[in-house]
Formats: sequence, structure tokens, C-alpha cells
Amino acid sequence: MYDNPHPFLAEISANVDDIATAAVIGLLTTGGVEQITMGAVARREGVSAAAIKQRHHGRDGFLDGVVGRFTARWVHWVIGAGFHSVVPVRLPEDDRDLLGVRAWPMLRALAEGEARAGRPACAAHVAAAIAEEREHIAHHLAARLGHRPSAAQLELLVVIADGLRNRVADRTSPLPLDAARRLLREHITATFGLPLEQADLWTDGPTDGPTDGPTDGEDESPAVLPYW
Repeated sequence: MYDNPHPFLAEISANVDDIATAAVIGLLTTGGVEQITMGAVARREGVSAAAIKQRHHGRDGFLDGVVGRFTARWVHWVIGAGFHSVVPVRLPEDDRDLLGVRAWPMLRALAEGEARAGRPACAAHVAAAIAEEREHIAHHLAARLGHRPSAAQLELLVVIADGLRNRVADRTSPLPLDAARRLLREHITATFGLPLEQADLWTDGPTDGPTDGPTDGEDESPAVLPYW
């Protein structure tokens, strides 16, 4: 079985899309989009390129399976922020999160390149994942505010969240996680008029302010676990 050197696959899987996705994420996070070739994936899995093509019914089936699997995991991760928070915007907190966040923009670039070449399946997966996160955030904000945020407010919040995730995950000059949380809280407070203590974010660990997390005796584990 493919030996996964990265920690973002929490479970060993024999599923061909899981194995291929692990290989692609490893290539994306070490070499970028240009590294995604059938030969490179085959070498990483320790099989032949012909075996990869046969197993996935060609290049298009391979990319569709990989992008579909990763975007499903991305949604699984981002919506996990909603269970112990007022505003369900998730930032990367550990090495597994960071690897996923670093792979995400490159996977989106890969999907955009496929779409420009007339192959829209990968881009459709990405668009569906982005829409699901946006709707998840809108639903939780509406419950807190008593009304749905405007499309412009929602779009700006999603853009800021993406930017902060990328800054925290930056390898050369990362933004400290606490600073990213503070900036996000300040934006939420200024935009939606929530008191600062009501703009707290979901976190697995200690925060620098009050949270809506569980009290003593309650289960502190998130209802959705992030798997890359």
C-alpha cells in the first residue's frame, strides 16, 4: 500500500481515490501544480503510469476523483468550525491543517487550468465546496444576527478568511494564529456589530478571550474531525 509521508490522512485507506489524493497533495505541497503528472503520481505511489490510468479510467477520471475527494475533505474541515463557535470560520491550527490549507489554492489553480482547457469537472467540485462553506457561514451568522448577511458582507468575510488562512500557512513569514484570530474577530465586530466577546472563533486549544465552547463536563471534541 502507498506509504503516506504526511499527517493529513488520519486513516489508512485502500480506496484508490484516497491513495491518489494523498499522492497529489504531497506533490502540490512540495512542488506545486506543475508537479501533477501521471508519471509523478505513479512514482509517488510506486506503480506504473499505465496502472494509474487504467485504475482511474484515464487522466480525466483521475483528476475528477482526486479533486472531488479533496474538496469533500475541505468542506469536512471548514464546516467543523461551526459546532463550538458563534462565527464558523476555521483557521489552521496544526501541521495537518497547514498542509491542507497550502494545498487548497494550488488545487484551485489546477481546477481552473482544467476548466480553461474545456474540462470543467474539477472546477465544478471546487465551486461546490466554496458555495457550501459560504452557505454554512451565512446560516450561522443569520442565526446570530436575526437576518441573513448581505452578499457583499459574506463575500468579503470569505475572502478575508482565505487570506488569513494563507498568511498563517505561509512558510517564509507566517502570521501568528492568535493575530489572525484577532483580525478576524475585529472584522466581524466592525462589519456585523457583534460585541467582541460574541465574535469568538472555534478552536481546539486555549484562546485569548471568552468562547462559546463547552463547559466542564461537556464533550470538547469537535463533531466533525478534519481529515486530509
